[in-house]
Amino acid sequence: MRVRFLAADSFGVRSMATLVETDDVKIGIDLWAALGPRRYGLPPHPLEVYALERAHALLSEVGKHVDVHVITHYHYDHHSPEGEFYEGKRILVKDWEEKINRSQRGRFQNFRWRDVVEKADGRKITFGGTKVEFSPPFPHGEPGTRLGWVIMVFVEENLGFLYTSDVEGPVEKEAVEWILGREPDIVYIDGPLSYMKGYRVSAKITEKAMENVRKVVERVDTVILDHHIARDLRFYEEVEELGVVTASRYHFGDDLPLEAWRKKLWEGMEVPRGEVERRYKV
Repeated sequence: MRVRFLAADSFGVRSMATLVETDDVKIGIDLWAALGPRRYGLPPHPLEVYALERAHALLSEVGKHVDVHVITHYHYDHHSPEGEFYEGKRILVKDWEEKINRSQRGRFQNFRWRDVVEKADGRKITFGGTKVEFSPPFPHGEPGTRLGWVIMVFVEENLGFLYTSDVEGPVEKEAVEWILGREPDIVYIDGPLSYMKGYRVSAKITEKAMENVRKVVERVDTVILDHHIARDLRFYEEVEELGVVTASRYHFGDDLPLEAWRKKLWEGMEVPRGEVERRYKV
């Protein structure tokens, strides 16, 4: 099994886009990316816009060559409503009728390929010697959240790789149990919305989510921690202490958290465009 993280918050865009290749199948998980519309009261910096353009070019190209697309939910940093790269592919998606909020149901209805998709929630599918298991739906954060539900993905060949999607921690005990119950070798976990701690997300929920992250770290050999938590500048000081790596450190040895740096970028912080290009080579 080969796992490649294609776009991520530690690369400079909002994304968890992942390519999983085995001897039997190429799977693209949530192959899209977006930018935070406002951060520190500021719009995206031109370097962020450039990173998004590069990410979209890469993801569109990779998407043409996978066998299977997985869409874990319908936020625009996880799927492309008009993406031509889905054409002719098998598309396995979050159920659009059960455990879904109004916003995500509407986004599904705007999905160009909605008539050819398959519901994935709770399914187990085999591709030769590769096993793919989808979780039941879990909340996009704490129970009762207005953000809806997501599904997690576990792919097993010679190794077991688990993709959490946006469970925001995870927060729920049941989500932790599902993750650890698969006994994965590698977990890609999104982490809590710690950059919103105390005003959009309660300190109690954030701390509970971090406790659950630590439970996963204690039991799994390799943990990639990125996405929501990578928007928090303080997180980068804690990465090594937590015993994890970001998606960017996993592949490139360092980080490029452009959204977290947005205020500094607008203040004149210089970051070479080559750092973006290094991460998004088509």
